[in-house]
Amino acid sequence: TYGFDPGSFGRPTIPNPDMNFFAKLSAQLGASSQLELSFNRQKSNQFITAHNPTGSSLTNIRDGYQFDNTGYDNSSTTNGMRLRLNTPFASRFTNELIVSYNYFSDVRDMRAPRPIVVVGGDRRATPTSVPTAFLSMGGEVFSHDNLLNQKILEIANNLTVALGSHVLTLGGRVERFSFLNRFWPAKLGAWSFVDTTAHFAGTPSRYEIALPGVAIDSIRGRTDGPIADFLFSQYGLYGQDQIHATRNLSLTFGVRLDFTGLPSPAYNSRIDSAAVTVGPNIGQLFGVRTDTKITNALLISPRFGFNFAPNGDRSIVLRGGIGIFSGRTPYVWASNAYTNTGLEQVRLICDGALAGGAGGVLDTVPTFSFDPANQPTRCGAGSSTAGLTAAVPSVVFFDKDFRLPQNLRASIGLDRRLPWGLLGSFDLLYSRAINQFLLEDVNLVEGGTSVGEGSRRLYGALSGTSSGSTPRRATVAARDVLRQFNSNRDYSYSMTAQLNKRFSNSMEFSAGYTFSHAYDLISATSDISNSTLRFSILDGTFADRRLRPSLWDIPHSVRFSGAVDLPYGVRFSLFYTGTSGRPYAWTSASDLNGDGFAGNDLIYVPLNAQDISLSNPAQWATLDNFIKNEPC
Repeated sequence: TYGFDPGSFGRPTIPNPDMNFFAKLSAQLGASSQLELSFNRQKSNQFITAHNPTGSSLTNIRDGYQFDNTGYDNSSTTNGMRLRLNTPFASRFTNELIVSYNYFSDVRDMRAPRPIVVVGGDRRATPTSVPTAFLSMGGEVFSHDNLLNQKILEIANNLTVALGSHVLTLGGRVERFSFLNRFWPAKLGAWSFVDTTAHFAGTPSRYEIALPGVAIDSIRGRTDGPIADFLFSQYGLYGQDQIHATRNLSLTFGVRLDFTGLPSPAYNSRIDSAAVTVGPNIGQLFGVRTDTKITNALLISPRFGFNFAPNGDRSIVLRGGIGIFSGRTPYVWASNAYTNTGLEQVRLICDGALAGGAGGVLDTVPTFSFDPANQPTRCGAGSSTAGLTAAVPSVVFFDKDFRLPQNLRASIGLDRRLPWGLLGSFDLLYSRAINQFLLEDVNLVEGGTSVGEGSRRLYGALSGTSSGSTPRRATVAARDVLRQFNSNRDYSYSMTAQLNKRFSNSMEFSAGYTFSHAYDLISATSDISNSTLRFSILDGTFADRRLRPSLWDIPHSVRFSGAVDLPYGVRFSLFYTGTSGRPYAWTSASDLNGDGFAGNDLIYVPLNAQDISLSNPAQWATLDNFIKNEPC
């Protein structure tokens, strides 16, 4: 119909070519020094397509049941070089120098560089309701322009000194990062149609396009779109003292200092000085500075550990430790603040509502076009429709007190030799977030509660004819304005019991069981801030989320493994892992609280027949029976 072949909707052929090359050179230098030089190259490509008909909606243009040409090729390349020089000297000193360089490149190539088009299917709750299943064709919306390149130079040096009962280790690490992240979803446009009839008639119900920031700010706006391209360094100093206090007791004390020098994101005065028109701060300036950077980039991580064997034969060993740990910063998450200041990209949405609220102009959907070079840059037609003034950005910024992630971890374990040559181990592990990533939309204003449903807090006006809503925004200068801040409420714990047995005929066997729980406020499943918030189930309010089982909570797991030596130098191993399922929650496909996100709201479970209005009251007995038989 539109001169485009979307491909087949049957079972796709998914090629997955993969190449991995590794080379290593080891050399003895002099009497005691060793040199290692290695190189690793990995190159892979995987075709990715989604057959998820319920993954889209009329207001969330993405995924759906994709035709073949809607997918993309995910190309990944890694080149790594590493040099290690180990040099003992003066009988008690050992120096280890490590220099490495790694290059990572991840690029998405669309099969069809076209706008994405989603079309409603025939699956509906009622004949007159909105569709709940969608077909998708064109270019996958998150692959319109998607590239991530990272170059990392790392130099580390560790000096170990043996001084009587002490073994001291002093070291330092310097990392130089080159980071380029280009992520421009909906760059080529996004359209939705209610059904196939509307699609063939060329009458879309919604249109979106992401435009470069210069479209609304000709002075400060970027012409090249959302690109995070910067250099920065990370430094680390650490020291450790391992003390053999007695024949049966060793203690380890250590501390690590890490410093990251990240640059400031761009400053957007339009957001900072925007007028607040809704909510308790009406009449004031919005006051969000997009140029706030991570000010306390210095992290201090002390640690302590012990190993105690009360018997000289080490038939019983008690071990444990406690410390603060900080891994490498998830820079893709952090980069959201650099590509979403409001100067990089803005989004034009045309769906027939009034742009800017009451008194605004109609942003009716423009004439449909499948040509990526001829996508509309204004809604509808004529002077009364919304043009670029209706295009506003989504913003992500760092809170002024934002800190890089850290966790407190404590563990204690017991190893015990048992009869029949068994070795038993029991371990307890507790982890708690000190600085965890958390998100909040500060441009979303709470206003009232729903009728019934336990007085669910509302953040906008619900639609009576669709699954969407109109969020209450403090300022019309932006859509969602996401504050990246910290929480210390996430925690997890686990208990593990394990038995190991090694037989005399080169056989060994291991069996273990772990009981664990993990709780968090948000289970992050995306590297995109907006998607992380969109797909996080809201339990409570945005100002006060309830702590709940994490998506990564797996209460029970068992592991079995065995190995045996066979003739001709062959070793056979077998592994089995079984786990319980992950937690889930019942949610609504519609937006129940007006925050602009469909699918992230928990359904309300009625107390009795008077607590719910059913189109057919006779169905209450069936619903009540289902509720009572569903475990909480």
